Amino acid sequence: MDPLVVVLFANEQTKNRIHLVCWITSQYEENEILNACAKAGVQVQSLSRYCLQRLQRPGILLGYGAHTPAEIRAAIQQIALWLLGPR
Repeated sequence: MDPLVVVLFANEQTKNRIHLVCWITSQYEENEILNACAKAGVQVQSLSRYCLQRLQRPGILLGYGAHTPAEIRAAIQQIALWLLGPR
């Protein structure tokens, strides 16, 4: 697992093994993560959109079944650049 993912998220693989649940553990709000992903060109979904009740902690759903490990690493690096770079 990429160290940048570990710093930002607590990860949990789904049973179908094509998605990764990323619970946000960093100081960032869900909307900041979603905005950084959009700016980096990485499509993710908010977990809250699939829930009837409010989640105890925010998270995103990251699909990786159609991507190579290199593409995933590049996407993670792009997200980190947006989050960890100058504001």
